[in-house]
Amino acid sequence: MSKRKPVERAKIEAVTTPQPVTALADPEDRTAIPDLVYARIRQQILTCQLAPGMRIIESEFCERLAVSRTPLREALNRLA
Repeated sequence: MSKRKPVERAKIEAVTTPQPVTALADPEDRTAIPDLVYARIRQQILTCQLAPGMRIIESEFCERLAVSRTPLREALNRLA
């Protein structure tokens, strides 16, 4: 059995946002929310707020971005 290196856990402070993603979305267009979540996480990756190898805790991201699990998962799948 191989030993795995510990993965650094994403600091929740690094992913705090000034406003929830849902506040930016048009209430009529529910397809826009995964796109906004994708853009927010991508920007955090590009600005090194989320470092390579950092563990993403789904529940914490959902809470901070004020979205359910489905839009978050759709965004993460696009980033994969």
